[in-house]
Amino acid sequence: MRYLNIEVVLGLVALAQLAAWSLHTQLPPLWYAVVPLATWALYTLDRIIDSGDASGVPQTGRHTFHARHRRGLLLAACGAIVLAVVVAVIAFPLRYWLAAVILGCATLSHLLLQRSRSPHMAVLKDVNVATTFTLAAWAIPFADASSSIIRSMSWLPLFLLTLELVMVDVILLSRLDAEDDARHGRPSIAVVLGDRHALWLAQALAVVCVLASAWWMMASHAFVLGGSLMVMSIAYLWLARWRGNDIDRTRLYLELVLSFPLLVLPFL
Repeated sequence: MRYLNIEVVLGLVALAQLAAWSLHTQLPPLWYAVVPLATWALYTLDRIIDSGDASGVPQTGRHTFHARHRRGLLLAACGAIVLAVVVAVIAFPLRYWLAAVILGCATLSHLLLQRSRSPHMAVLKDVNVATTFTLAAWAIPFADASSSIIRSMSWLPLFLLTLELVMVDVILLSRLDAEDDARHGRPSIAVVLGDRHALWLAQALAVVCVLASAWWMMASHAFVLGGSLMVMSIAYLWLARWRGNDIDRTRLYLELVLSFPLLVLPFL
């Protein structure tokens, strides 16, 4: 799991279940055969491309793992994409495909932004990563929600909270590679802002999440879920200051925070 990007998929599933709860709908069973598979495949392919880049990609354990198992992971990722597409073509209604087009455009824009060396584009790239990941979790629950629920905007606070938590995650992950990114001229939000300002921004956003979670918990009377959001925010505040010697382990801890709601959703 440490190198297989499984924690990314768990975070996506957790946020999608939060979205379904907020929008009073349920994730269709085939969702699990499409969106998590496609997400895992895209992350794995991105790691494979990084591990084969000779321009100075950090030689962390995850890059070494993907380089060592390049062929097997490439076959698995391509197989996952084919399976996800086949299931989607056969079973998904048109409204799901409209959501897929939006997500596809956001993903393609990431590939374009990733090639840019502009500092402003680097910040936009990382904001786009957080937005795309959050939309991937919310897209199908939103497509299935009733018009009355959508118009009520009752889902908006939880959507913004999850988006903000994902953004904190992206900033903290960016800090892990900031030194090497700066050395090799790869802009990122942590490189552009500098480590101290990136840390300040991540902590400020996490504090806002704590306060917003407390307000939302009292307003909605969703004490279990609101409490879990507060725990996630506090976890990010702690991890922002904790820098272990193993970057891959730190990365795993950061990405596992988003999966925390899986522990409390059965009690809602």
